Formats: sequence, C-alpha cells, structure tokens
Amino acid sequence: RALDAGCGHGAETLWLAARGWTITGVDFSASALDHGRSVAAALGVADRVRWVQADLGAWTPPIAAYDLVVSLYV
Repeated sequence: RALDAGCGHGAETLWLAARGWTITGVDFSASALDHGRSVAAALGVADRVRWVQADLGAWTPPIAAYDLVVSLYV
C-alpha cells in the first residue's frame, strides 16, 4: 500500500496503481482529484486508488497504513 501526499492530478498515483500498488492520493484541490479519478477510470486502475481531499498540514494518515510514501512537488 502506498500514499501519494500532495498528489495533484495524480501522475505518480496513477503510475503506481498501474504497476499493481493500492494507493491513496491526497491533495487539497478537488478539481485535480477529479482529473485523477477520470484518468484512473480510463486506465482501468480506479479500483486501486483512493482519492482524499485534504490539507496535508492538517490530515494525518493512519498509523502503519503504508509501505511506501511519495511526496513530490509539494
């Protein structure tokens, strides 16, 4: 399981999902997450991605929930 903190449109989220990861993408932008959802559906990986709209300054991930955390361009 992976977490993409500050995922934006979800480029890394989608890349990891396409390679078999179950991933949570977190970002504050609803429009960016909507874009990510659309692309995930088109790629056939929507079932591997959970999208969360949240501010990373306030959002706390569950303890020990992820094996990989990426945070690029935050």
